[in-house]
Amino acid sequence: MNNSNYTISSNENNETVTTTVSSIEGTGGVVEIQTETCDDPLKEFVSPVRGIPRCCRKCEPGNGMLRLCSNAEDTQCRPCKPGFEFSPFRSATKKCLHCRRCEEIHPLAKTRNECTPITDTICQCEKPYYMSEKEQTCKPCTVCKPGEGIVQACGWNSDTQCQSCPAGFWSAQSIDNVKCIPCQSCGKDQVLVKQCSPTSDTLCCPLNNPNCTHELSMYFVMLFLLLLSFCRE
Repeated sequence: MNNSNYTISSNENNETVTTTVSSIEGTGGVVEIQTETCDDPLKEFVSPVRGIPRCCRKCEPGNGMLRLCSNAEDTQCRPCKPGFEFSPFRSATKKCLHCRRCEEIHPLAKTRNECTPITDTICQCEKPYYMSEKEQTCKPCTVCKPGEGIVQACGWNSDTQCQSCPAGFWSAQSIDNVKCIPCQSCGKDQVLVKQCSPTSDTLCCPLNNPNCTHELSMYFVMLFLLLLSFCRE
């Protein structure tokens, strides 16, 4: 696919208009896309229903277009209704937009920031939910699974971030804000019964504990039986 473009400047009703023509070559042939822009940044090139194409005054943010420009008059703007409408744009064609109503998004949604003339309402959710900006709805916060630790807690507009516990750390509970815990090491007066795993801590047994030998023996018996079953397969 090949792209090319060129510009043409002209005067329309004493306004300088720059026409950019882009040629896009594809499998179906060459397609030309033409766009017009006004040199005055406060004006916008408009093709009104009544009248010839021209550069028209843009409405300022916080205002919306009431009537398009025509041969007889320039763009007519009106202020957006406080608490009900907003417009973040500087535009000759866009109208005021209706403010978002959080209770219509989700039963657990509530207002975080009120709508202003230039910004929409910002909503957040009751815990343990967060506001998904992509889907614009409340979603339950993820709970890290055993063997995982929290990297970032669930925020008002972001989900929990979890990661697998690295070697030497473990986590066994599925609860909020759980972190990976360092594995303990057996002391000189202890016997290792079970190595630390991602979901359980190291199991140590005191040497002077009469049950220690039994627990250790049972561990090796289970390990032997497990290895034997693999060998038979």
